[in-house]
Amino acid sequence: MGIRSFLKRLKRKHGKEETTKEQEKVRKVNPYLLHIRDILNKILIQRGSSYGAMRLLFIDTDMEPVSMLEEDDVGLALEMLSADLNSLTILTDRPAYFSEYVETMYEETGLLVQLAEKERRRKYPVNTVLDFEQDGTMWSGLISESVIYIPIYKRPWTKGENLDIFVPIGYNIITVEKFGDIET
Repeated sequence: MGIRSFLKRLKRKHGKEETTKEQEKVRKVNPYLLHIRDILNKILIQRGSSYGAMRLLFIDTDMEPVSMLEEDDVGLALEMLSADLNSLTILTDRPAYFSEYVETMYEETGLLVQLAEKERRRKYPVNTVLDFEQDGTMWSGLISESVIYIPIYKRPWTKGENLDIFVPIGYNIITVEKFGDIET
């Protein structure tokens, strides 16, 4: 079974069908998420690192899926980032959601994905963090300054006049040059 089909099945299995107006109002969108792999590669190069050397900490969303028809940003990002990873830790409040993903990644790629509960706030031996939470504070207090900390929703990503993308890294901003077909 491929990763893509696994993620689609997982989405159907754990999706919810009801939606509330309050959930729709609070849900944030990052128009650059479809290009996360390319953007992350550019950031790693700027920071003198590579995708193969990345030890990724993935902080799961704090928003429940609104419906089965909604694309799960977490699953989408995992699908795009899974290939060629050598280290992945997922902090989550829903470990059952990821259990099949963990098993599939091990069987298909040999990657040992580590799952940890969010409430166990401790320092992790990582060099890159993708934070998919939409509310709350940034996790930067648990992460050393040398770590690339990218809040996907907590701070807005913007496009400059020359089509560069300004990506927040912790409390700073890094410029990712326009490339490929990134349009929003």
